[in-house]
Amino acid sequence: MNHRVAHTGDLRGRASALAAFDRSDDRRGQARLTAERCPDPEPVRAHGPDLLTHMRFDHDSLSIDLWVRDRGGTRSLSGLVVGEPAGSRVQVRRPGHAYDRRVALDGSFGVVELAPGPVSLVVRSRDETSVVTDWFTV
Repeated sequence: MNHRVAHTGDLRGRASALAAFDRSDDRRGQARLTAERCPDPEPVRAHGPDLLTHMRFDHDSLSIDLWVRDRGGTRSLSGLVVGEPAGSRVQVRRPGHAYDRRVALDGSFGVVELAPGPVSLVVRSRDETSVVTDWFTV
């Protein structure tokens, strides 16, 4: 006889683990991390969000440049999609939630007030083809 009680606590860690092993992205193009740069701290006059890292992901002719900034405990992502036609969308995925953003005519997109944690991006073109990045932590 099994007397185990179902876990009723916080399941965010479980959601992160399941997302990391999700196989639904297997048929999508894989944008690989090709560059990452953590800037040296520099004294600045204005107190804007601190740049934590700049990453670049590439897949065939598509490139995604991504800047991660610290905004007082939360994170903001600003990105630039190059090589993808106008009308594309970017989905910023978190375990248990996703933010859908339209790519502007200049290729830019952004998301603010993200809690630190795992993130993955999916770029979808108008013809419904998609490219996905690996999971990374912001």
